[in-house]
Amino acid sequence: MGKDKGKQPSRSQPKRGATKRSRSPGEAPSRKKNKKEPRAKATRSEDIDVDKLDLDVSYVGTYNHPALPKTPERVTWPDMRGNKDPLIDPSKLPEDWHMEEPDLDDDDLDAQIQRCVDRVKDNIMPDYFKRKMRALTSKQNEKKWLMDQYEGRRWEVVQRIETLVQIKRWMLENGDPEKCISSVMAVMSAYESGNLDWTPGLVTYWSKGTQLCQPRPWDWNEFLAINSKHEGHKGFWVEGNSGLGPSRQDAVQSFVKSQDPGNTQNPQVDMFIRLHLGQGPVSRKAGKARETSESSEASEDSEALDYSLPFLFKDDTGSDFMVLYASDLKVLQDAVLHSTGHVDLPPLMGVVDLVFGNGTRNFFYVKCIRANIVDDEGSYMCSEWEPMECVIRPGDINDPKDYCGPRLIGPWLRRHFYTASNPDGTYNLCVSTHKTGLSRQPAVSAIADGYRRLRGGQFRYGSTVYRVPSPKAQRRGSKA
Repeated sequence: MGKDKGKQPSRSQPKRGATKRSRSPGEAPSRKKNKKEPRAKATRSEDIDVDKLDLDVSYVGTYNHPALPKTPERVTWPDMRGNKDPLIDPSKLPEDWHMEEPDLDDDDLDAQIQRCVDRVKDNIMPDYFKRKMRALTSKQNEKKWLMDQYEGRRWEVVQRIETLVQIKRWMLENGDPEKCISSVMAVMSAYESGNLDWTPGLVTYWSKGTQLCQPRPWDWNEFLAINSKHEGHKGFWVEGNSGLGPSRQDAVQSFVKSQDPGNTQNPQVDMFIRLHLGQGPVSRKAGKARETSESSEASEDSEALDYSLPFLFKDDTGSDFMVLYASDLKVLQDAVLHSTGHVDLPPLMGVVDLVFGNGTRNFFYVKCIRANIVDDEGSYMCSEWEPMECVIRPGDINDPKDYCGPRLIGPWLRRHFYTASNPDGTYNLCVSTHKTGLSRQPAVSAIADGYRRLRGGQFRYGSTVYRVPSPKAQRRGSKA
Protein backbone atom coordinates (compact mmCIF):
# COMPACT_ATOMS: atom_id res chain seq x y z
CA MET A 1 0.00 0.00 0.00
CA GLY A 2 2.86 2.34 0.79
CA LYS A 3 4.00 1.93 -2.86
CA ASP A 4 0.56 2.10 -4.45
CA LYS A 5 1.21 5.06 -6.80
CA GLY A 6 1.49 7.42 -3.88
CA LYS A 7 -2.23 7.41 -3.19
CA GLN A 8 -1.82 6.96 0.54
CA PRO A 9 0.94 8.43 2.71
CA SER A 10 2.97 6.19 4.94
CA ARG A 11 1.31 5.50 8.29
CA SER A 12 4.57 6.24 10.05
CA GLN A 13 4.85 9.70 8.45
CA PRO A 14 1.63 11.69 8.86
CA LYS A 15 1.04 14.81 6.81
CA ARG A 16 2.65 17.99 8.06
CA GLY A 17 0.31 19.92 10.30
CA ALA A 18 -1.95 16.93 10.89
CA THR A 19 -2.58 15.45 14.30
CA LYS A 20 -0.46 12.34 14.70
CA ARG A 21 -2.44 9.22 15.41
CA SER A 22 -2.25 5.52 14.61
CA ARG A 23 -4.46 4.55 11.71
CA SER A 24 -5.99 1.12 11.22
CA PRO A 25 -4.47 -0.96 8.42
CA GLY A 26 -6.36 -0.47 5.18
CA GLU A 27 -7.85 2.81 6.43
CA ALA A 28 -7.64 5.77 4.08
CA PRO A 29 -6.12 8.99 5.40
CA SER A 30 -8.65 11.30 7.02
CA ARG A 31 -9.77 14.48 5.28
CA LYS A 32 -10.89 17.74 6.79
CA LYS A 33 -14.66 17.65 6.84
CA ASN A 34 -17.37 20.23 7.13
CA LYS A 35 -19.04 20.02 10.51
CA LYS A 36 -22.35 19.21 8.85
CA GLU A 37 -20.90 16.40 6.76
CA PRO A 38 -22.01 12.99 8.07
CA ARG A 39 -19.36 10.63 9.34
CA ALA A 40 -18.11 8.19 6.74
CA LYS A 41 -18.97 4.55 7.24
CA ALA A 42 -16.23 2.30 8.55
CA THR A 43 -14.48 0.06 6.05
CA ARG A 44 -15.98 -3.43 5.89
CA SER A 45 -13.97 -6.56 5.20
CA GLU A 46 -15.60 -7.19 1.82
CA ASP A 47 -14.43 -3.73 0.70
CA ILE A 48 -10.76 -4.57 1.33
CA ASP A 49 -8.64 -5.76 -1.59
CA VAL A 50 -6.14 -8.07 0.12
CA ASP A 51 -3.78 -7.95 -2.87
CA LYS A 52 -3.36 -4.19 -2.34
CA LEU A 53 -2.48 -4.44 1.36
CA ASP A 54 1.16 -3.85 2.30
CA LEU A 55 1.50 -7.33 3.80
CA ASP A 56 5.24 -7.40 3.10
CA VAL A 57 5.83 -4.28 5.24
CA SER A 58 6.79 -4.70 8.90
CA TYR A 59 5.45 -2.16 11.38
CA VAL A 60 7.96 -3.08 14.07
CA GLY A 61 9.52 0.16 15.29
CA THR A 62 7.00 2.41 13.54
CA TYR A 63 3.74 1.41 15.22
CA ASN A 64 2.77 3.61 18.15
CA HIS A 65 1.29 1.26 20.72
CA PRO A 66 -1.10 2.96 23.17
CA ALA A 67 0.94 4.09 26.17
CA LEU A 68 0.53 2.11 29.37
CA PRO A 69 -0.32 3.96 32.60
CA LYS A 70 2.72 5.61 34.13
CA THR A 71 4.28 3.60 36.94
CA PRO A 72 3.89 5.49 40.22
CA GLU A 73 6.98 6.58 42.09
CA ARG A 74 8.06 4.71 45.18
CA VAL A 75 6.72 6.07 48.46
CA THR A 76 9.19 5.94 51.34
CA TRP A 77 8.11 5.47 54.92
CA PRO A 78 11.02 6.68 57.10
CA ASP A 79 9.17 6.04 60.35
CA MET A 80 8.85 2.33 59.48
CA ARG A 81 12.57 1.55 59.28
CA GLY A 82 14.81 0.00 61.89
CA ASN A 83 12.09 -1.60 64.00
CA LYS A 84 13.43 -3.65 66.91
CA ASP A 85 10.20 -5.60 67.20
CA PRO A 86 8.28 -7.00 64.22
CA LEU A 87 5.81 -4.43 62.90
CA ILE A 88 2.67 -6.51 62.38
CA ASP A 89 -0.01 -4.51 64.19
CA PRO A 90 -2.22 -2.92 61.47
CA SER A 91 -2.98 0.04 63.74
CA LYS A 92 0.72 0.96 63.77
CA LEU A 93 1.07 0.93 59.98
CA PRO A 94 0.72 4.19 58.01
CA GLU A 95 -2.77 4.77 56.68
CA ASP A 96 -1.90 4.38 52.98
CA TRP A 97 0.63 1.58 53.35
CA HIS A 98 -0.08 -1.84 51.83
CA MET A 99 1.78 -5.04 51.04
CA GLU A 100 1.92 -4.59 47.26
CA GLU A 101 4.66 -2.76 45.33
CA PRO A 102 2.94 -0.65 42.62
CA ASP A 103 6.19 1.10 41.72
CA LEU A 104 7.75 -2.21 40.61
CA ASP A 105 7.07 -4.20 37.47
CA ASP A 106 5.55 -7.59 38.27
CA ASP A 107 8.04 -9.24 35.88
CA ASP A 108 11.04 -7.52 37.51
CA LEU A 109 11.70 -10.38 39.89
CA ASP A 110 15.10 -9.06 41.00
CA ALA A 111 13.52 -5.81 42.20
CA GLN A 112 10.59 -7.63 43.79
CA ILE A 113 12.92 -9.92 45.73
CA GLN A 114 15.11 -7.01 46.84
CA ARG A 115 12.02 -5.21 48.15
CA CYS A 116 11.20 -8.28 50.24
CA VAL A 117 14.75 -8.22 51.61
CA ASP A 118 14.29 -4.56 52.56
CA ARG A 119 10.99 -5.26 54.31
CA VAL A 120 12.48 -8.12 56.31
CA LYS A 121 15.51 -6.02 57.22
CA ASP A 122 13.22 -3.26 58.52
CA ASN A 123 11.22 -5.89 60.44
CA ILE A 124 7.99 -5.01 58.62
CA MET A 125 5.68 -8.04 58.59
CA PRO A 126 8.79 -10.26 58.30
CA ASP A 127 6.97 -13.60 58.13
CA TYR A 128 4.79 -12.49 55.23
CA PHE A 129 7.67 -11.04 53.21
CA LYS A 130 9.85 -14.10 53.86
CA ARG A 131 7.14 -16.31 52.38
CA LYS A 132 6.71 -13.94 49.45
CA MET A 133 10.47 -13.90 48.88
CA ARG A 134 10.61 -17.72 48.77
CA ALA A 135 7.81 -17.81 46.20
CA LEU A 136 9.46 -15.12 44.06
CA THR A 137 12.84 -16.87 44.27
CA SER A 138 11.27 -20.10 43.05
CA LYS A 139 9.65 -18.21 40.19
CA GLN A 140 12.97 -16.54 39.37
CA ASN A 141 14.78 -19.90 39.25
CA GLU A 142 12.17 -21.23 36.84
CA LYS A 143 12.58 -18.14 34.66
CA LYS A 144 16.37 -18.55 34.58
CA TRP A 145 16.02 -22.20 33.62
CA LEU A 146 13.68 -21.34 30.74
CA MET A 147 15.91 -18.50 29.54
CA ASP A 148 18.85 -20.92 29.41
CA GLN A 149 16.84 -23.16 27.06
CA TYR A 150 16.43 -20.31 24.56
CA GLU A 151 19.70 -18.44 24.77
CA GLY A 152 19.57 -14.99 23.24
CA ARG A 153 15.77 -14.75 23.20
CA ARG A 154 13.83 -12.11 25.11
CA TRP A 155 11.69 -13.21 28.07
CA GLU A 156 8.46 -12.34 26.22
CA VAL A 157 9.48 -14.58 23.32
CA VAL A 158 10.46 -17.41 25.67
CA GLN A 159 7.06 -17.28 27.37
CA ARG A 160 5.28 -17.41 24.03
CA ILE A 161 7.36 -20.32 22.76
CA GLU A 162 6.58 -22.28 25.92
CA THR A 163 2.86 -21.66 25.43
CA LEU A 164 3.10 -22.84 21.82
CA VAL A 165 4.96 -25.96 22.98
CA GLN A 166 2.03 -26.78 25.27
CA ILE A 167 -0.47 -26.12 22.47
CA LYS A 168 1.46 -28.40 20.11
CA ARG A 169 1.54 -31.18 22.71
CA TRP A 170 -2.21 -30.83 23.24
CA MET A 171 -2.83 -31.15 19.50
CA LEU A 172 -0.65 -34.23 19.18
CA GLU A 173 -2.40 -35.92 22.10
CA ASN A 174 -5.98 -34.95 21.24
CA GLY A 175 -5.98 -34.53 17.48
CA ASP A 176 -6.19 -31.39 15.40
CA PRO A 177 -9.53 -31.26 13.58
CA GLU A 178 -9.00 -27.59 12.65
CA LYS A 179 -5.60 -28.29 10.97
CA CYS A 180 -3.60 -25.74 12.97
CA ILE A 181 -0.52 -27.72 13.94
CA SER A 182 1.51 -26.80 10.85
CA SER A 183 1.00 -23.10 11.60
CA VAL A 184 1.90 -23.60 15.27
CA MET A 185 5.16 -25.29 14.31
CA ALA A 186 5.96 -22.57 11.76
CA VAL A 187 5.38 -19.83 14.35
CA MET A 188 7.59 -21.64 16.87
CA SER A 189 10.35 -21.96 14.29
CA ALA A 190 10.12 -18.25 13.45
CA TYR A 191 10.48 -17.29 17.12
CA GLU A 192 13.37 -19.70 17.73
CA SER A 193 15.28 -18.52 14.65
CA GLY A 194 14.82 -14.85 15.51
CA ASN A 195 12.77 -14.12 12.39
CA LEU A 196 9.79 -13.22 14.56
CA ASP A 197 9.70 -11.15 17.74
CA TRP A 198 6.93 -10.35 20.20
CA THR A 199 5.67 -6.79 19.74
CA PRO A 200 2.55 -5.69 21.66
CA GLY A 201 -0.16 -4.49 19.30
CA LEU A 202 1.23 -6.23 16.20
CA VAL A 203 0.08 -9.53 14.76
CA THR A 204 1.02 -11.90 11.96
CA TYR A 205 -1.36 -14.11 9.98
CA TRP A 206 -0.56 -17.71 9.07
CA SER A 207 -2.35 -20.30 6.95
CA LYS A 208 -1.49 -23.98 6.88
CA GLY A 209 2.10 -23.31 7.96
CA THR A 210 2.73 -20.31 5.68
CA GLN A 211 3.32 -16.78 6.96
CA LEU A 212 0.99 -14.39 5.13
CA CYS A 213 2.33 -11.03 6.33
CA GLN A 214 4.94 -9.19 8.34
CA PRO A 215 3.98 -7.87 11.82
CA ARG A 216 1.20 -5.30 11.44
CA PRO A 217 -1.45 -3.65 13.64
CA TRP A 218 -4.47 -5.77 14.47
CA ASP A 219 -7.63 -4.89 12.56
CA TRP A 220 -10.86 -6.89 12.53
CA ASN A 221 -11.77 -6.11 8.93
CA GLU A 222 -8.30 -6.93 7.66
CA PHE A 223 -8.36 -10.21 9.53
CA LEU A 224 -11.73 -11.15 8.05
CA ALA A 225 -10.62 -10.25 4.52
CA ILE A 226 -7.33 -12.16 4.74
CA ASN A 227 -9.01 -15.10 6.47
CA SER A 228 -11.68 -15.30 3.77
CA LYS A 229 -9.14 -15.23 0.92
CA HIS A 230 -7.24 -18.17 2.42
CA GLU A 231 -10.32 -20.24 3.34
CA GLY A 232 -9.52 -19.55 6.96
CA HIS A 233 -12.20 -21.73 8.54
CA LYS A 234 -9.40 -24.35 8.72
CA GLY A 235 -5.66 -24.05 9.28
CA PHE A 236 -5.67 -20.30 9.99
CA TRP A 237 -3.68 -18.73 12.84
CA VAL A 238 -3.44 -15.22 14.27
CA GLU A 239 -0.19 -14.77 16.20
CA GLY A 240 0.12 -11.96 18.71
CA ASN A 241 -3.52 -11.32 19.51
CA SER A 242 -4.11 -13.63 22.49
CA GLY A 243 -1.29 -12.76 24.87
CA LEU A 244 1.97 -14.46 25.82
CA GLY A 245 0.65 -17.16 28.09
CA PRO A 246 -2.51 -18.53 29.64
CA SER A 247 -5.57 -16.30 29.53
CA ARG A 248 -8.03 -16.03 32.39
CA GLN A 249 -11.38 -17.73 32.80
CA ASP A 250 -11.53 -16.89 36.48
CA ALA A 251 -15.09 -17.71 37.46
CA VAL A 252 -15.46 -20.81 39.61
CA GLN A 253 -19.07 -21.24 40.66
CA SER A 254 -21.30 -24.14 41.65
CA PHE A 255 -24.60 -24.21 39.82
CA VAL A 256 -26.74 -25.80 42.49
CA LYS A 257 -30.25 -25.58 43.87
CA SER A 258 -30.81 -22.55 46.07
CA GLN A 259 -33.33 -22.54 48.92
CA ASP A 260 -33.86 -18.84 48.23
CA PRO A 261 -35.86 -18.28 45.01
CA GLY A 262 -33.97 -15.03 44.53
CA ASN A 263 -30.66 -16.83 45.11
CA THR A 264 -29.33 -13.73 46.88
CA GLN A 265 -26.48 -15.68 48.45
CA ASN A 266 -25.19 -16.62 45.02
CA PRO A 267 -26.48 -14.00 42.56
CA GLN A 268 -26.11 -14.88 38.90
CA VAL A 269 -26.67 -12.55 35.97
CA ASP A 270 -27.87 -14.25 32.79
CA MET A 271 -29.01 -12.63 29.56
CA PHE A 272 -29.81 -13.51 25.97
CA ILE A 273 -27.39 -12.53 23.21
CA ARG A 274 -28.19 -13.09 19.56
CA LEU A 275 -25.37 -14.70 17.55
CA HIS A 276 -24.76 -14.51 13.82
CA LEU A 277 -22.20 -16.14 11.53
CA GLY A 278 -22.31 -13.53 8.76
CA GLN A 279 -21.57 -9.81 8.81
CA GLY A 280 -22.99 -6.52 7.66
CA PRO A 281 -25.73 -4.19 8.92
CA VAL A 282 -28.41 -5.64 11.15
CA SER A 283 -32.10 -5.80 10.37
CA ARG A 284 -34.45 -3.30 11.95
CA LYS A 285 -36.05 -5.99 14.11
CA ALA A 286 -34.51 -9.15 15.48
CA GLY A 287 -35.26 -12.17 13.33
CA LYS A 288 -36.61 -10.08 10.42
CA ALA A 289 -35.22 -9.45 6.94
CA ARG A 290 -33.20 -6.26 6.69
CA GLU A 291 -35.07 -3.49 4.91
CA THR A 292 -33.30 -2.63 1.68
CA SER A 293 -33.93 -0.61 -1.45
CA GLU A 294 -31.71 -2.87 -3.53
CA SER A 295 -32.99 -5.35 -6.09
CA SER A 296 -34.85 -8.48 -5.10
CA GLU A 297 -31.63 -10.44 -5.58
CA ALA A 298 -30.04 -8.54 -2.70
CA SER A 299 -32.83 -9.58 -0.35
CA GLU A 300 -32.04 -13.21 -1.09
CA ASP A 301 -28.43 -12.78 -0.05
CA SER A 302 -27.56 -14.25 3.35
CA GLU A 303 -26.21 -10.91 4.54
CA ALA A 304 -29.54 -9.19 3.81
CA LEU A 305 -31.45 -11.59 6.04
CA ASP A 306 -31.30 -12.17 9.75
CA TYR A 307 -30.35 -15.76 10.54
CA SER A 308 -29.35 -14.98 14.09
CA LEU A 309 -30.57 -16.93 17.11
CA PRO A 310 -30.75 -16.00 20.80
CA PHE A 311 -28.54 -17.92 23.24
CA LEU A 312 -28.54 -17.68 27.02
CA PHE A 313 -25.19 -16.46 28.44
CA LYS A 314 -23.86 -15.91 31.92
CA ASP A 315 -22.24 -12.55 32.60
CA ASP A 316 -18.72 -13.33 33.86
CA THR A 317 -16.37 -10.37 34.20
CA GLY A 318 -13.45 -12.68 35.04
CA SER A 319 -13.51 -14.31 31.62
CA ASP A 320 -11.16 -13.12 28.86
CA PHE A 321 -13.21 -14.82 26.14
CA MET A 322 -16.80 -15.40 25.16
CA VAL A 323 -17.54 -19.14 25.47
CA LEU A 324 -19.80 -21.25 23.25
CA TYR A 325 -20.25 -24.96 22.65
CA ALA A 326 -19.69 -26.72 19.34
CA SER A 327 -23.37 -27.65 19.36
CA ASP A 328 -24.26 -23.94 19.33
CA LEU A 329 -22.31 -23.43 16.11
CA LYS A 330 -24.16 -26.39 14.60
CA VAL A 331 -27.50 -24.81 15.48
CA LEU A 332 -26.47 -21.52 13.83
CA GLN A 333 -25.15 -23.27 10.74
CA ASP A 334 -28.32 -25.35 10.38
CA ALA A 335 -30.43 -22.18 10.54
CA VAL A 336 -28.58 -20.79 7.51
CA LEU A 337 -28.43 -24.14 5.69
CA HIS A 338 -32.17 -24.74 5.77
CA SER A 339 -32.87 -21.20 4.54
CA THR A 340 -30.16 -20.69 1.92
CA GLY A 341 -28.78 -24.12 1.05
CA HIS A 342 -25.23 -23.25 2.10
CA VAL A 343 -23.32 -23.38 5.39
CA ASP A 344 -21.55 -20.41 6.94
CA LEU A 345 -18.16 -21.42 8.36
CA PRO A 346 -16.90 -19.10 11.13
CA PRO A 347 -13.34 -17.78 10.69
CA LEU A 348 -10.73 -19.65 12.70
CA MET A 349 -8.32 -17.58 14.80
CA GLY A 350 -6.17 -20.23 16.47
CA VAL A 351 -5.92 -21.91 19.86
CA VAL A 352 -5.93 -20.28 23.27
CA ASP A 353 -4.41 -21.55 26.51
CA LEU A 354 -6.83 -21.00 29.40
CA VAL A 355 -6.29 -21.24 33.14
CA PHE A 356 -9.49 -21.41 35.16
CA GLY A 357 -10.10 -20.01 38.61
CA ASN A 358 -9.81 -23.45 40.21
CA GLY A 359 -6.31 -23.89 38.76
CA THR A 360 -7.18 -26.24 35.91
CA ARG A 361 -5.66 -25.58 32.49
CA ASN A 362 -6.97 -26.45 29.06
CA PHE A 363 -6.77 -25.50 25.40
CA PHE A 364 -9.57 -24.48 23.05
CA TYR A 365 -9.99 -23.40 19.46
CA VAL A 366 -11.00 -19.77 18.99
CA LYS A 367 -13.34 -18.64 16.23
CA CYS A 368 -14.86 -15.33 15.20
CA ILE A 369 -18.55 -15.02 16.06
CA ARG A 370 -20.72 -11.94 15.66
CA ALA A 371 -23.08 -10.84 18.41
CA ASN A 372 -25.76 -8.31 19.26
CA ILE A 373 -28.40 -7.67 21.91
CA VAL A 374 -32.00 -6.57 21.56
CA ASP A 375 -33.86 -3.79 23.36
CA ASP A 376 -37.39 -4.00 24.74
CA GLU A 377 -38.88 -3.07 21.36
CA GLY A 378 -37.12 -5.93 19.61
CA SER A 379 -34.58 -3.70 17.87
CA TYR A 380 -30.86 -4.37 17.80
CA MET A 381 -28.67 -2.11 19.93
CA CYS A 382 -25.62 -2.40 17.62
CA SER A 383 -25.94 -1.18 14.04
CA GLU A 384 -23.49 -3.86 12.89
CA TRP A 385 -22.91 -7.45 13.89
CA GLU A 386 -19.95 -6.96 16.23
CA PRO A 387 -17.16 -9.58 15.82
CA MET A 388 -15.77 -11.28 18.88
CA GLU A 389 -13.14 -13.90 19.69
CA CYS A 390 -15.08 -16.89 20.97
CA VAL A 391 -13.75 -20.00 22.70
CA ILE A 392 -15.46 -23.12 21.38
CA ARG A 393 -16.00 -25.87 23.94
CA PRO A 394 -16.34 -29.31 22.35
CA GLY A 395 -19.57 -31.25 22.61
CA ASP A 396 -23.20 -30.44 23.27
CA ILE A 397 -24.26 -28.07 26.05
CA ASN A 398 -27.40 -30.19 26.59
CA ASP A 399 -25.43 -33.43 27.02
CA PRO A 400 -24.49 -34.05 30.68
CA LYS A 401 -21.26 -35.75 29.52
CA ASP A 402 -20.14 -32.61 27.67
CA TYR A 403 -21.49 -29.91 29.97
CA CYS A 404 -18.68 -27.97 31.66
CA GLY A 405 -20.53 -24.84 32.73
CA PRO A 406 -22.69 -22.24 31.02
CA ARG A 407 -21.98 -20.08 28.02
CA LEU A 408 -20.04 -16.99 29.10
CA ILE A 409 -20.40 -13.44 27.78
CA GLY A 410 -16.77 -12.62 28.57
CA PRO A 411 -15.66 -9.06 27.72
CA TRP A 412 -18.04 -8.60 24.78
CA LEU A 413 -20.78 -6.73 26.64
CA ARG A 414 -18.47 -4.17 28.26
CA ARG A 415 -16.40 -3.78 25.12
CA HIS A 416 -19.39 -2.43 23.19
CA PHE A 417 -21.73 -0.91 25.80
CA TYR A 418 -21.76 1.21 28.92
CA THR A 419 -22.70 -0.93 31.92
CA ALA A 420 -23.47 -0.21 35.55
CA SER A 421 -24.38 -2.37 38.53
CA ASN A 422 -26.62 -1.40 41.44
CA PRO A 423 -25.27 -2.02 44.97
CA ASP A 424 -28.77 -2.13 46.46
CA GLY A 425 -29.21 -5.86 46.88
CA THR A 426 -31.19 -6.29 43.66
CA TYR A 427 -28.17 -7.25 41.55
CA ASN A 428 -29.50 -5.17 38.66
CA LEU A 429 -27.34 -4.72 35.58
CA CYS A 430 -27.82 -1.60 33.44
CA VAL A 431 -26.70 -1.66 29.80
CA SER A 432 -26.75 1.39 27.53
CA THR A 433 -25.37 2.51 24.19
CA HIS A 434 -24.41 5.87 25.73
CA LYS A 435 -23.13 6.99 29.10
CA THR A 436 -25.99 9.33 29.92
CA GLY A 437 -28.43 6.48 29.44
CA LEU A 438 -27.20 4.88 32.65
CA SER A 439 -28.37 7.81 34.79
CA ARG A 440 -31.82 8.39 33.35
CA GLN A 441 -34.94 7.55 35.31
CA PRO A 442 -35.93 4.07 34.13
CA ALA A 443 -39.28 3.17 32.64
CA VAL A 444 -40.39 -0.32 33.62
CA SER A 445 -41.14 -2.41 30.56
CA ALA A 446 -42.62 -5.82 29.95
CA ILE A 447 -40.47 -8.55 28.44
CA ALA A 448 -41.23 -10.30 25.21
CA ASP A 449 -42.02 -13.99 25.58
CA GLY A 450 -38.79 -14.95 23.88
CA TYR A 451 -36.80 -13.22 26.59
CA ARG A 452 -38.70 -14.32 29.68
CA ARG A 453 -35.87 -16.57 30.82
CA LEU A 454 -33.67 -13.61 31.74
CA ARG A 455 -32.59 -14.00 35.35
CA GLY A 456 -31.03 -12.11 38.17
CA GLY A 457 -33.12 -8.94 38.51
CA GLN A 458 -33.21 -6.06 36.04
CA PHE A 459 -31.52 -5.56 32.70
CA ARG A 460 -31.60 -2.03 31.44
CA TYR A 461 -31.20 -1.09 27.79
CA GLY A 462 -30.74 2.64 27.32
CA SER A 463 -33.51 4.24 29.36
CA THR A 464 -35.52 1.05 29.74
CA VAL A 465 -35.38 -1.48 32.55
CA TYR A 466 -36.23 -5.13 32.32
CA ARG A 467 -37.49 -6.21 35.74
CA VAL A 468 -37.15 -9.96 35.88
CA PRO A 469 -37.93 -12.23 38.85
CA SER A 470 -35.35 -14.88 39.58
CA PRO A 471 -36.61 -18.32 38.51
CA LYS A 472 -37.74 -20.92 41.00
CA ALA A 473 -36.53 -23.71 38.77
CA GLN A 474 -33.66 -25.75 40.13
CA ARG A 475 -30.26 -25.27 38.59
CA ARG A 476 -28.28 -28.21 37.36
CA GLY A 477 -25.49 -29.18 39.75
CA SER A 478 -22.11 -28.72 38.12
CA LYS A 479 -18.92 -26.71 38.42
CA ALA A 480 -17.30 -24.47 35.87
